[in-house]
Amino acid sequence: MRKVSKSNVYYTSDGKVLYSTVLEAKIYNAKRAKLAEFIITHGYFFCEDCNRNESCGEPIDLSHTISVKEAKESRRAELCYDLNNIKLRCRTCHRKHDKS
Repeated sequence: MRKVSKSNVYYTSDGKVLYSTVLEAKIYNAKRAKLAEFIITHGYFFCEDCNRNESCGEPIDLSHTISVKEAKESRRAELCYDLNNIKLRCRTCHRKHDKS
């Protein structure tokens, strides 16, 4: 039997166990769903903080309001793939948010 490293195991707030590969897949799918939802709702991508769009020459990133690291460490791994915790931000706003 293969031992699982504790560094590859994360927990949700209700105690469910998620392995890192499953969690990464959920994050990937949530980001894709966020982009699709945004296009359906707005028709184009823009920063949810400052309203700049990609035509200003700055990339638009997907950013977690509560960081993936914090969600994992606080045993709230479900926040990593919660669409309400993911925002579209221009690179400048993303950097500002990550510093705060």
